Amino acid sequence: MFRSMYRAIRHEVGLKMLSILMAFGLWIYVINTSDPIRTASYDRTIATLNVPKGLEVVKIRPERVRVRVRARLSALERESLAGMRLAADLSDTDAGRNQVLLQVVGAPERVTVLQLARPTAQIWLDHSVAEKFPVVPVVLGSPAEGCELLGTPTVQPAEVRVSGPAETVDEVSQVIVRIDVTGFNKKRQVTGTPVALNDRKVPVSGVLLDQAKVSVDVPIFQVTTKRVAVRPRVGAPPAGYVVTEKRPSPDTVTLKGRPEALRSITEIKTDWQNIRGLRTTKEYRVRLVLPRGVWLTTDSETVLLRVTVRPVPIVQPEPDAGSGETPQEPSPDSDAGAGGSGEPAGGGEGPAGGEPPEGPAGDSHGTDAATPG
Repeated sequence: MFRSMYRAIRHEVGLKMLSILMAFGLWIYVINTSDPIRTASYDRTIATLNVPKGLEVVKIRPERVRVRVRARLSALERESLAGMRLAADLSDTDAGRNQVLLQVVGAPERVTVLQLARPTAQIWLDHSVAEKFPVVPVVLGSPAEGCELLGTPTVQPAEVRVSGPAETVDEVSQVIVRIDVTGFNKKRQVTGTPVALNDRKVPVSGVLLDQAKVSVDVPIFQVTTKRVAVRPRVGAPPAGYVVTEKRPSPDTVTLKGRPEALRSITEIKTDWQNIRGLRTTKEYRVRLVLPRGVWLTTDSETVLLRVTVRPVPIVQPEPDAGSGETPQEPSPDSDAGAGGSGEPAGGGEGPAGGEPPEGPAGDSHGTDAATPG
């Protein structure tokens, strides 16, 4: 049996070898025609590995490097090379600038890396820090007709923790959350994404916020308006003087709020104004005292208060008809003038005790008017 097989193999062996070589050549031809070997170049982003504890990557230059590879056309398809990337091992680096070698990882076995446009990259590291920032709500849009935002939206949590490289965290000036209230007709609770901004109101990249979402209570209510008078309040004038004028400008203001909050309000008082040093006329900028749940329709919460005081007239005693004596004029050193023991009480109003509490507005906030004493 084996002898017959041997004779069959040796029969016309040259022809058989030629057939094998032709078949192999044909296979090579077909492969190279339908799936030829090609070279291609790809730009790949640099990924960092083994970042030291307590450090953060601040900057990579360049961010992308071109890689030239060779492989069969089928292996160079986008899907086949999707996992190929450049890696920089940062195990032996420190804070500051580091020159790091690049290596290609994730390339298929049939792909040969021919060349990198550059073998290294410069990578800056900085110490990791964390800082807390309050979340500031920013309201966009307009509520439904007849409704307004009454008060400031409340954010929960009120603070977020911003972490990252020290240099990058230092750029953050505030954290905001934008809320669109378009069409709102009642109080609502919504969620928003907090964003870290720099001084130019541009988002800061490279930082991490410990809260991806925050909850915001938006106080939208049905509102009405009401116009009421302003009642000024001033303290006691200097001894020997009486208040002859206290006129606010404007003397009425328009309030807004929920109907039940406005129903019982008939006037708005000012803060107490100290006038102990006043001798003629002066204008003061005083703040209005707004009840809880009530707002002004304008941005200003102050009015201009004009106060005038005058000396109390000195009453001369009646002459005694029987004596025929003429009353003597008081001497300049007499105690009958302003501040004397027998002078009348001042004409200003004030809280119990005759003196108003010290308010934020003092005598230095006004402008003395040229009113004759």
